[in-house]
Amino acid sequence: MKTIVLTFLSLMAVGAGPATQPTTQPTTQPDFHAAIRNAAMAVDAAADLAVKNSAIVRKLSADADAAESRLQAARSGNDAQAKLDASRGFVSAKRELDLARKEAIEESMDVRAAKAHLAVVQKESEQAKAAAKKKQAEAEQAKMMAYDNGGVKILIGGELSSYVPYKDATTMWPDYVWLTNDRYLMISVCVRDASDGKIVHYLSWNDERFHASLVDDLGNNYLRAPLPPAAEVVGATSVATVYPGKQVTDLILFELPVAAAKSFTLTLPADNLGIDHEIKYQFQAADIVQGPDKPAEQK
Repeated sequence: MKTIVLTFLSLMAVGAGPATQPTTQPTTQPDFHAAIRNAAMAVDAAADLAVKNSAIVRKLSADADAAESRLQAARSGNDAQAKLDASRGFVSAKRELDLARKEAIEESMDVRAAKAHLAVVQKESEQAKAAAKKKQAEAEQAKMMAYDNGGVKILIGGELSSYVPYKDATTMWPDYVWLTNDRYLMISVCVRDASDGKIVHYLSWNDERFHASLVDDLGNNYLRAPLPPAAEVVGATSVATVYPGKQVTDLILFELPVAAAKSFTLTLPADNLGIDHEIKYQFQAADIVQGPDKPAEQK
Protein backbone atom coordinates (compact mmCIF):
# COMPACT_ATOMS: atom_id res chain seq x y z
CA MET A 1 0.00 0.00 0.00
CA LYS A 2 2.78 2.41 0.93
CA THR A 3 4.42 1.76 -2.46
CA ILE A 4 1.34 2.92 -4.38
CA VAL A 5 0.91 6.09 -2.32
CA LEU A 6 4.59 7.04 -2.49
CA THR A 7 4.75 6.29 -6.22
CA PHE A 8 1.88 8.64 -6.94
CA LEU A 9 3.12 11.40 -4.67
CA SER A 10 6.48 11.29 -6.42
CA LEU A 11 4.72 11.60 -9.76
CA MET A 12 2.83 14.63 -8.47
CA ALA A 13 6.15 16.23 -7.64
CA VAL A 14 7.66 15.51 -11.07
CA GLY A 15 4.68 15.63 -13.40
CA ALA A 16 4.34 14.83 -17.08
CA GLY A 17 4.27 17.29 -19.96
CA PRO A 18 1.33 17.99 -22.28
CA ALA A 19 1.31 16.99 -25.91
CA THR A 20 0.97 20.62 -27.01
CA GLN A 21 4.36 21.64 -25.64
CA PRO A 22 7.56 21.17 -27.68
CA THR A 23 10.23 18.87 -26.36
CA THR A 24 13.05 20.75 -24.66
CA GLN A 25 16.31 20.15 -26.50
CA PRO A 26 19.38 19.63 -24.33
CA THR A 27 21.88 22.46 -24.52
CA THR A 28 25.54 21.79 -25.19
CA GLN A 29 27.55 22.03 -22.00
CA PRO A 30 31.34 22.42 -21.70
CA ASP A 31 33.17 19.14 -21.16
CA PHE A 32 33.93 19.71 -17.49
CA HIS A 33 34.87 16.07 -17.01
CA ALA A 34 37.79 16.51 -19.43
CA ALA A 35 38.70 19.91 -17.94
CA ILE A 36 38.75 18.49 -14.41
CA ARG A 37 40.75 15.47 -15.57
CA ASN A 38 43.31 17.69 -17.33
CA ALA A 39 43.58 20.04 -14.35
CA ALA A 40 44.06 17.09 -11.98
CA MET A 41 46.75 15.70 -14.26
CA ALA A 42 48.48 19.08 -14.22
CA VAL A 43 48.43 19.04 -10.41
CA ASP A 44 49.91 15.53 -10.36
CA ALA A 45 52.62 16.46 -12.90
CA ALA A 46 53.58 19.61 -10.98
CA ALA A 47 53.65 17.68 -7.71
CA ASP A 48 55.86 14.98 -9.25
CA LEU A 49 58.34 17.61 -10.46
CA ALA A 50 58.32 19.22 -7.02
CA VAL A 51 59.08 15.89 -5.37
CA LYS A 52 61.91 15.14 -7.80
CA ASN A 53 63.40 18.61 -7.39
CA SER A 54 63.17 18.29 -3.62
CA ALA A 55 65.30 15.15 -3.85
CA ILE A 56 67.78 17.02 -6.06
CA VAL A 57 67.94 19.87 -3.54
CA ARG A 58 68.68 17.42 -0.74
CA LYS A 59 71.48 15.81 -2.78
CA LEU A 60 73.00 19.16 -3.80
CA SER A 61 72.76 20.38 -0.21
CA ALA A 62 74.74 17.35 0.90
CA ASP A 63 77.26 17.98 -1.92
CA ALA A 64 77.60 21.62 -0.83
CA ASP A 65 78.20 20.54 2.78
CA ALA A 66 80.88 18.11 1.61
CA ALA A 67 82.49 20.82 -0.55
CA GLU A 68 82.52 23.17 2.42
CA SER A 69 84.18 20.50 4.57
CA ARG A 70 86.83 19.99 1.89
CA LEU A 71 87.39 23.74 1.72
CA GLN A 72 87.87 23.98 5.47
CA ALA A 73 90.28 21.05 5.40
CA ALA A 74 92.26 22.65 2.54
CA ARG A 75 92.52 25.96 4.39
CA SER A 76 94.17 24.23 7.32
CA GLY A 77 96.97 23.08 5.02
CA ASN A 78 99.65 24.84 3.01
CA ASP A 79 98.71 23.59 -0.49
CA ALA A 80 97.60 26.71 -2.37
CA GLN A 81 96.30 24.73 -5.36
CA ALA A 82 94.22 22.48 -3.09
CA LYS A 83 92.74 25.59 -1.47
CA LEU A 84 91.89 27.05 -4.89
CA ASP A 85 90.32 23.82 -6.13
CA ALA A 86 88.30 23.39 -2.91
CA SER A 87 87.11 27.00 -3.08
CA ARG A 88 86.03 26.62 -6.71
CA GLY A 89 84.29 23.34 -5.87
CA PHE A 90 82.42 24.92 -2.96
CA VAL A 91 81.33 27.94 -5.04
CA SER A 92 80.12 25.65 -7.84
CA ALA A 93 78.21 23.43 -5.38
CA LYS A 94 76.57 26.46 -3.76
CA ARG A 95 75.61 27.86 -7.17
CA GLU A 96 73.95 24.56 -8.18
CA LEU A 97 72.20 24.36 -4.82
CA ASP A 98 70.86 27.92 -5.06
CA LEU A 99 69.62 27.24 -8.61
CA ALA A 100 67.90 24.04 -7.52
CA ARG A 101 66.26 25.81 -4.58
CA LYS A 102 65.00 28.56 -6.90
CA GLU A 103 63.53 25.93 -9.21
CA ALA A 104 61.97 24.19 -6.20
CA ILE A 105 60.25 27.44 -5.19
CA GLU A 106 58.98 27.93 -8.74
CA GLU A 107 57.69 24.36 -8.91
CA SER A 108 55.99 24.77 -5.54
CA MET A 109 54.25 27.84 -6.95
CA ASP A 110 53.28 25.79 -10.02
CA VAL A 111 51.68 23.17 -7.75
CA ARG A 112 49.67 25.84 -5.93
CA ALA A 113 48.62 27.41 -9.23
CA ALA A 114 47.58 24.00 -10.63
CA LYS A 115 45.54 23.25 -7.50
CA ALA A 116 43.90 26.68 -7.67
CA HIS A 117 43.00 26.08 -11.33
CA LEU A 118 41.57 22.66 -10.46
CA ALA A 119 39.43 24.25 -7.73
CA VAL A 120 38.14 26.85 -10.19
CA VAL A 121 37.25 24.19 -12.79
CA GLN A 122 35.50 22.08 -10.15
CA LYS A 123 33.53 25.10 -8.93
CA GLU A 124 32.53 26.02 -12.49
CA SER A 125 31.46 22.42 -13.05
CA GLU A 126 29.24 22.45 -9.95
CA GLN A 127 27.76 25.80 -10.94
CA ALA A 128 27.04 24.51 -14.45
CA LYS A 129 25.37 21.40 -13.03
CA ALA A 130 23.23 23.49 -10.69
CA ALA A 131 22.26 25.84 -13.54
CA ALA A 132 21.38 22.91 -15.81
CA LYS A 133 19.31 21.31 -13.05
CA LYS A 134 17.48 24.58 -12.44
CA LYS A 135 16.85 25.04 -16.17
CA GLN A 136 15.51 21.50 -16.46
CA ALA A 137 13.19 22.06 -13.50
CA GLU A 138 11.94 25.31 -15.05
CA ALA A 139 11.37 23.53 -18.37
CA GLU A 140 9.42 20.75 -16.64
CA GLN A 141 7.33 23.31 -14.78
CA ALA A 142 6.69 25.21 -18.02
CA LYS A 143 5.43 22.00 -19.63
CA MET A 144 3.07 21.44 -16.70
CA MET A 145 1.75 25.01 -16.70
CA ALA A 146 -1.90 24.97 -17.79
CA TYR A 147 -2.78 28.51 -16.75
CA ASP A 148 -0.96 31.61 -15.54
CA ASN A 149 -2.54 35.05 -15.20
CA GLY A 150 0.22 36.42 -13.01
CA GLY A 151 -1.78 35.86 -9.84
CA VAL A 152 -2.96 32.27 -10.12
CA LYS A 153 -0.89 29.50 -11.63
CA ILE A 154 -2.37 26.08 -12.40
CA LEU A 155 0.01 23.20 -13.03
CA ILE A 156 -1.15 19.78 -14.17
CA GLY A 157 0.89 16.62 -14.48
CA GLY A 158 1.59 13.17 -13.13
CA GLU A 159 -1.12 11.18 -14.91
CA LEU A 160 -1.28 7.78 -13.24
CA SER A 161 -3.29 4.62 -13.87
CA SER A 162 -3.65 3.16 -10.41
CA TYR A 163 -5.82 1.85 -7.65
CA VAL A 164 -7.02 4.89 -5.73
CA PRO A 165 -5.91 5.09 -2.08
CA TYR A 166 -8.58 6.42 0.27
CA LYS A 167 -9.77 6.47 3.87
CA ASP A 168 -13.34 5.85 5.01
CA ALA A 169 -14.43 7.31 8.36
CA THR A 170 -17.61 5.20 8.38
CA THR A 171 -15.67 1.95 8.77
CA MET A 172 -14.24 0.41 11.93
CA TRP A 173 -10.77 1.50 10.74
CA PRO A 174 -11.10 5.20 9.87
CA ASP A 175 -7.32 5.69 9.48
CA TYR A 176 -6.73 2.62 7.32
CA VAL A 177 -5.79 3.35 3.70
CA TRP A 178 -7.99 1.33 1.38
CA LEU A 179 -7.59 0.79 -2.36
CA THR A 180 -10.37 0.83 -4.93
CA ASN A 181 -11.26 -2.49 -6.56
CA ASP A 182 -10.40 -1.14 -10.02
CA ARG A 183 -7.78 1.10 -11.51
CA TYR A 184 -8.68 4.70 -12.35
CA LEU A 185 -6.92 7.61 -14.01
CA MET A 186 -5.52 9.96 -11.37
CA ILE A 187 -4.53 13.44 -12.54
CA SER A 188 -2.62 15.71 -10.16
CA VAL A 189 -3.36 19.44 -10.09
CA CYS A 190 -1.44 22.19 -8.32
CA VAL A 191 -2.94 25.65 -7.75
CA ARG A 192 -0.33 28.23 -6.80
CA ASP A 193 -0.99 31.74 -5.49
CA ALA A 194 1.61 33.94 -7.20
CA SER A 195 -0.05 37.24 -6.32
CA ASP A 196 1.43 39.94 -4.11
CA GLY A 197 -1.37 39.90 -1.58
CA LYS A 198 -4.59 38.28 -2.78
CA ILE A 199 -5.91 35.10 -1.15
CA VAL A 200 -7.20 32.31 -3.40
CA HIS A 201 -10.15 30.29 -2.11
CA TYR A 202 -9.89 26.87 -3.69
CA LEU A 203 -12.78 24.43 -4.16
CA SER A 204 -11.91 21.06 -5.67
CA TRP A 205 -12.80 20.12 -9.24
CA ASN A 206 -14.18 16.94 -7.69
CA ASP A 207 -17.07 19.12 -6.50
CA GLU A 208 -20.06 18.61 -8.80
CA ARG A 209 -20.52 22.39 -9.07
CA PHE A 210 -17.21 22.67 -10.90
CA HIS A 211 -17.36 19.52 -12.95
CA ALA A 212 -14.10 18.72 -14.76
CA SER A 213 -14.38 16.73 -17.98
CA LEU A 214 -12.04 14.44 -19.90
CA VAL A 215 -12.38 13.43 -23.56
CA ASP A 216 -10.05 11.49 -25.85
CA ASP A 217 -9.21 11.73 -29.54
CA LEU A 218 -11.83 9.05 -30.29
CA GLY A 219 -14.65 11.15 -28.83
CA ASN A 220 -15.01 9.19 -25.60
CA ASN A 221 -16.16 11.21 -22.61
CA TYR A 222 -14.95 9.72 -19.34
CA LEU A 223 -16.98 9.74 -16.14
CA ARG A 224 -15.63 10.50 -12.71
CA ALA A 225 -14.35 7.58 -10.65
CA PRO A 226 -17.16 6.08 -8.51
CA LEU A 227 -15.97 6.12 -4.91
CA PRO A 228 -17.73 5.33 -1.64
CA PRO A 229 -19.76 8.34 -0.40
CA ALA A 230 -17.54 8.91 2.65
CA ALA A 231 -14.24 8.23 0.87
CA GLU A 232 -11.40 10.69 1.50
CA VAL A 233 -8.84 10.24 -1.26
CA VAL A 234 -5.25 10.34 -0.06
CA GLY A 235 -3.57 13.35 -1.68
CA ALA A 236 -6.84 15.10 -2.62
CA THR A 237 -7.99 18.48 -1.28
CA SER A 238 -11.65 19.46 -1.18
CA VAL A 239 -11.39 23.02 0.20
CA ALA A 240 -8.36 25.22 0.88
CA THR A 241 -7.41 28.84 1.45
CA VAL A 242 -4.21 29.57 -0.46
CA TYR A 243 -2.12 32.51 0.71
CA PRO A 244 0.36 34.39 -1.53
CA GLY A 245 3.46 32.30 -2.16
CA LYS A 246 1.66 29.08 -1.15
CA GLN A 247 0.03 26.30 -3.15
CA VAL A 248 -2.45 23.47 -2.84
CA THR A 249 -2.43 20.10 -4.62
CA ASP A 250 -5.45 18.04 -5.59
CA LEU A 251 -6.35 14.89 -7.52
CA ILE A 252 -8.98 14.52 -10.23
CA LEU A 253 -10.18 10.96 -10.78
CA PHE A 254 -11.66 9.55 -13.97
CA GLU A 255 -12.54 6.20 -15.47
CA LEU A 256 -9.61 4.39 -17.02
CA PRO A 257 -9.15 5.37 -20.71
CA VAL A 258 -9.56 2.86 -23.52
CA ALA A 259 -6.35 1.36 -24.87
CA ALA A 260 -6.91 2.75 -28.38
CA ALA A 261 -6.98 6.38 -27.26
CA LYS A 262 -3.82 8.36 -28.06
CA SER A 263 -4.47 11.83 -26.68
CA PHE A 264 -6.72 13.49 -24.13
CA THR A 265 -8.13 16.92 -23.31
CA LEU A 266 -8.91 17.84 -19.73
CA THR A 267 -11.33 20.77 -19.33
CA LEU A 268 -11.52 22.61 -16.03
CA PRO A 269 -14.19 25.24 -15.36
CA ALA A 270 -12.38 27.88 -13.33
CA ASP A 271 -15.33 29.44 -11.50
CA ASN A 272 -13.96 27.91 -8.30
CA LEU A 273 -10.93 30.21 -8.66
CA GLY A 274 -12.80 33.30 -9.79
CA ILE A 275 -11.67 32.86 -13.42
CA ASP A 276 -14.42 33.42 -15.98
CA HIS A 277 -13.32 30.93 -18.64
CA GLU A 278 -12.48 27.25 -18.98
CA ILE A 279 -8.93 25.91 -18.81
CA LYS A 280 -7.94 23.17 -21.21
CA TYR A 281 -4.95 20.89 -20.85
CA GLN A 282 -3.81 18.20 -23.27
CA PHE A 283 -1.68 15.13 -22.67
CA GLN A 284 -0.77 11.91 -24.45
CA ALA A 285 -1.56 8.30 -23.62
CA ALA A 286 2.21 7.81 -23.40
CA ASP A 287 2.27 10.27 -20.46
CA ILE A 288 0.11 7.98 -18.33
CA VAL A 289 2.21 5.97 -15.90
CA GLN A 290 1.13 2.48 -14.90
CA GLY A 291 0.94 2.28 -11.12
CA PRO A 292 1.94 -0.79 -9.07
CA ASP A 293 -0.29 -3.76 -8.35
CA LYS A 294 -2.27 -4.10 -5.17
CA PRO A 295 -0.44 -5.45 -2.14
CA ALA A 296 -1.42 -9.00 -1.20
CA GLU A 297 -3.44 -7.96 1.87
CA GLN A 298 -5.88 -5.91 -0.27
CA LYS A 299 -6.42 -8.37 -3.12
